[in-house]
Amino acid sequence: MIKTNTRRRIVSVLLALVMLVSLMPSLVVPAHAFWDDYDDGFDCPNCDHYHFGSEYMCDCLFCTIDCNYECWVETHCNDCGVCFGDTPYWCEECYKCAECMEDTHCSTCAKCYIDEDDQLCGECHKGPCCSITICDSCGFCDDCANDDSDPMHCSLCNSCFGSVDECVDDDDTGVIHCVDCHTACEQCEECLLNQESCEECGLCLECCRDNSEGGGCPDGETCVESAEWDEHICQGCDGWVADKGDEDEFCETCELCKECCEGNSDCSEGMCAMDTDYADHFCEDCGLCFHDSDPCEDGCDQRCKDCCRDAVSAMGCDHDDWCFSDSDFEDHLKAEHSGAGHTHIASATWEADGARHWHPCRYCDDKKLNAANHEFDAKGVCKVCGYISGSSIVITRQPKGVKCKTSIYGSGDYNEEPENGLLFSEHNWVTFSVMARSLKGDELTYQWYQKDNANPTRAPYKLPETDYYVDVNTPTLRLSVSAEACMDDFSYFCVIGRKGDASDTLKTAEAKLTATHAFSHKQAGVRVPTDDSERTPRYYVWLVNPDGSRTEAAVGNDPKCDGHKLPCLFEESALYEAHYMTTGSKERIFPHTFVLDRSYDAVGGGRVDVLRCSVCDYIVPVKSHVHDYGWNWDYTGFGSIYEYTFNIGGSTKTVEQLILESGYAHPEKCKVPGCEEFIMVPHSWGRWNVVLCPDTTGSKGGMEAECSVCEYKETEKIDGDWTKDTAIVTVKNGRATRMIVKPGDKIRLYPEERTGQKAIGWKVEYLREYNDEPSVSKQWNYSQAKTLFKLVTNGSALEWGCTIPAFSAMGAPGGGQFFFEPVYAGCDHSGGTTVLNAKAQVCDRKGYTGDTACADCGHIIRAGSDIYPPANAGHTGPLQPLYYYGTNNSATTDASHGGKRYNANSGDCRHRAYEGDYRCTACGGTVKGETGDFKHSGPFALRDVRTATCTEKGYSGNQYCTECDRIAQKGVSTPSLHEIAGNSKLINEVKPGCTTAGYSGDRQCTVGCGQILRYGHVIHKLSHDWDGGSPATQGKSEGILYTCQRADCGETRFVKNPTAPGYTVTVIKGTASVAGAPITDKIAQDTLVTVTADAPEAGKVFDKWVVLEGGVTPADATKATTTFTMPAGAVKLEATYKDAPPAHTHSYAADWQHDDANHWHAYDCGDKADTAAHSFQWVIDKAATKEATGIKHEECTVCGAKRSENTVIDKLPDSGSTGSTGSGDSSTDKPGKDDATKTPQTGDSSHMLLWLSLTVVSGGAVMAALVVSKKKNRR
Repeated sequence: MIKTNTRRRIVSVLLALVMLVSLMPSLVVPAHAFWDDYDDGFDCPNCDHYHFGSEYMCDCLFCTIDCNYECWVETHCNDCGVCFGDTPYWCEECYKCAECMEDTHCSTCAKCYIDEDDQLCGECHKGPCCSITICDSCGFCDDCANDDSDPMHCSLCNSCFGSVDECVDDDDTGVIHCVDCHTACEQCEECLLNQESCEECGLCLECCRDNSEGGGCPDGETCVESAEWDEHICQGCDGWVADKGDEDEFCETCELCKECCEGNSDCSEGMCAMDTDYADHFCEDCGLCFHDSDPCEDGCDQRCKDCCRDAVSAMGCDHDDWCFSDSDFEDHLKAEHSGAGHTHIASATWEADGARHWHPCRYCDDKKLNAANHEFDAKGVCKVCGYISGSSIVITRQPKGVKCKTSIYGSGDYNEEPENGLLFSEHNWVTFSVMARSLKGDELTYQWYQKDNANPTRAPYKLPETDYYVDVNTPTLRLSVSAEACMDDFSYFCVIGRKGDASDTLKTAEAKLTATHAFSHKQAGVRVPTDDSERTPRYYVWLVNPDGSRTEAAVGNDPKCDGHKLPCLFEESALYEAHYMTTGSKERIFPHTFVLDRSYDAVGGGRVDVLRCSVCDYIVPVKSHVHDYGWNWDYTGFGSIYEYTFNIGGSTKTVEQLILESGYAHPEKCKVPGCEEFIMVPHSWGRWNVVLCPDTTGSKGGMEAECSVCEYKETEKIDGDWTKDTAIVTVKNGRATRMIVKPGDKIRLYPEERTGQKAIGWKVEYLREYNDEPSVSKQWNYSQAKTLFKLVTNGSALEWGCTIPAFSAMGAPGGGQFFFEPVYAGCDHSGGTTVLNAKAQVCDRKGYTGDTACADCGHIIRAGSDIYPPANAGHTGPLQPLYYYGTNNSATTDASHGGKRYNANSGDCRHRAYEGDYRCTACGGTVKGETGDFKHSGPFALRDVRTATCTEKGYSGNQYCTECDRIAQKGVSTPSLHEIAGNSKLINEVKPGCTTAGYSGDRQCTVGCGQILRYGHVIHKLSHDWDGGSPATQGKSEGILYTCQRADCGETRFVKNPTAPGYTVTVIKGTASVAGAPITDKIAQDTLVTVTADAPEAGKVFDKWVVLEGGVTPADATKATTTFTMPAGAVKLEATYKDAPPAHTHSYAADWQHDDANHWHAYDCGDKADTAAHSFQWVIDKAATKEATGIKHEECTVCGAKRSENTVIDKLPDSGSTGSTGSGDSSTDKPGKDDATKTPQTGDSSHMLLWLSLTVVSGGAVMAALVVSKKKNRR
């Protein structure tokens, strides 16, 4: 019995162990960094909140805005977001840093006047808090109001401001005056003695700026009365153009803004309508822009390829090698395609004699179309045809002026900038062209000339053929733009002559080449020195020689420059001096764009970085050094270190003031001689002074401490989580990551850095005190502590890991204090290196590469260097909008505090709207938002309306705000009358006939000028449309009579039956027939033959008929079945084919279409898919009962089509059987037979080990039980 119980117990235990093991998670040890198990956080010095790691901890150890917003507001500047650990001083009332609080705090005691800054002296910023009185009139304190300059009296008439109103304060010349002595601005009537006035308009600068902004200038820097103003105004819409040199903003060709230029253009890509090539950029027949169609390059200057081909065909010419504008095309028509009875169609060219001009007929010389007398101008030139009295040369198109940028000087050490249009002369070309005809029919000669407009008496220069003057003896001159073109004033013209009469010459109009200056914002800037002859700092540095040795040298001490100006990159010469980009008459000065050029080691330590302007190569050396921050600096001249004074934002603060105002930190100053930089460092608390010990029942304890560095005492009671189960941590000569710990916590310890010494361990003391009982104390040397507290490093003695042991292992109760103190030994700097003080470069703020230091003692081995932001660096992080927060007008990204945007302005007549500031999430800096438009309140008046004419565009007018007399809304350009549909009529239209060509007609203006807006084009003759013919008899002849089926024709043709010898018809890839019967014999002359092409092969379609013999003309060569009239000779034709167009992809609707028999899906092209017969099934609409009949219908199970509707179902018999009148298989709605027996599949096999183990053990248990039972039975 005892053995059996024992066996059962063993089996039960095994079973329990198996179950326990199977439920345990897999023991996989994850890979992690050395410090992952150790505490890497810190207590927030402000709110005592502990941070696990650095995710929600600022670099200054305070909470981030995402961790604790209230704490963040109290420890960061509410304007710029800078951490108070990075600023020497801040205000605890408005939470602004030293830089942001200057104008709103008393300069003596720093009392906050954030919403009462009018109580501060306007001069020295002292407040009533320091026993001074502020004058209500001038806003100065007594000291400032009564200084030697006597500001309480007018300096012009000596009147006291107590008896006469003061006009203004002081101006640049120190003139203090009253209202009786002031000179007023005519617009705002404010005095001008204390402010500058505009030299152009005589108004104060504010009024001048307001007028400028109201006129459209975005920055208000250009006076409306200045000569420069007109240079920024678009003459089309009166809008502002910031930079007329920017081709994306201003068109230099038409001298309009880009919007007006593109609005005036019919070109699909916005070619300027004033471009010399604009008139030739459209097909004269279809009007398409040559960006949308291919121009004919065989001779047509103003016709696309398709229209040229149609025009040639319409003239009756089927030769593919002719261009409609070929000079001898009309001769070809007359010679090859003319005939009696043709329709006279006007040629596009002009003919003229001494009295009249006209368009000749394209087919003959007999008709003069649109003939009229010449309309000569004062110079004897006909305004219509260009004919010059007495000449046989007609100029149909004069050369036009060209605008471009001057070429940059190829030998001037400049670089091309194609994206900005800055090119060398060999790449910068322009063209001048002319079109002319000889009325005598002979060939013309051309010679181009250059005229110097600056020297009108100088003879024009006959251009030779050179590398830069090309095609000087052709209608089109190609000219390489010179590198002096912006200063030259040249025009070009052509002298045209006739070879038939050398004395008959004609001079074209002069076309001017206007070249703008070539300015670059990337190169060749010219430095502008300061007026006071300042120089950059001089520093001594070490230069490294090729052999590794060093040489001392000096950098800097160069003339200081405020910026640079941009020269024109042209070729300077004795005739033309250098010139620069200007604003009005003043040369523009641009700020430097600095990049890091090189860096040196400074003599005496530190680094010197040389910054270089990427535009003008101006260099500035900047000295940097490793800040050696510490507490015990040299305070010679002061009574104690607490009396040492720092200069902060124009005011002074003692060390004691900084400590008291901070409450949590003390200053540590850089010990490098001459450096006054300091940082605020959190206090390093020494031994805690216990105020109240935690008792044994759970009450919390409290303590106070003294900084071991500056001896500042924190007297406020700290009531946190110090209980009988925790302990507080104090570190002497170092710091810890946590203030309160419990057994098992892994914290980090950081020993104080000591030159030449490294921490080799820690000694630890533990003290448990009671309020009314004896204390308990324990101590461990560094060897014992290393074991008990598991003190380890990761290769650097500057950081230690510590595991708090159980209180029982220490032999002491909880609720006490740990005292850690590092143990030092000499450092030989053999423990490797680490990087200290590194700082990432963010946005436009400098970074620091970090100092290379000994990993054991922190000794700086090699100083790092500053990381400068790239040129034109901006904010890289996402921007978050700022909102007002609290009563001190602080800024926050949290919109829940009222949602009012920070510094936002809704705008009015004189001030633009402003959306408010943003905060960069990358650097925490404040970023300016977008400036909007003026918000005019009205009422409004419409002005500047310009009515459109036939050829000139109009303007809808500007809406002016009558309250401020400024443009509230600009108008738009309106089309000219010629551009409006319906303002023209069709004239000269000729319908084509079977035997005569037609004309599409011309479009003529109907609203005033009667000008032809667009000429038409020829429509080729239609040819007869014969019917199939019918047997007929004429006289004694029998044959077939054919009738033309076209309206207004009715012409017939009788074809006798063939009696005379006929001629053969050969059709390649097709068949021939007469009157529907296939041709089996020869065919008589004049028989109408029908030809039909064979069916095309797969992938091919019929193209056209090609006549190989016989010279016949098919009625329609593009149709697979057509006819021709049999000539007196054999005929041979061939059907040709071309590739079929790609098959389209069928797209059909999802809904079924159906008829009575079938259903299908319909394609959008009309084809059908999925056609099939209906699959009907009975559906019961109303079930039958014993008392009433039912209703049913048949319904297709696929498309839902219905039939046999309202079929009656008989009443049910008494047996209740429904018969076979159901709607289908009643089992279709039932689940499958095997559904209920299927095992649910969860996909979880994680406990298979458990089940297998249970199965094995259970089987063993059963077998064991059976054996035991048998043995028992045997007994």
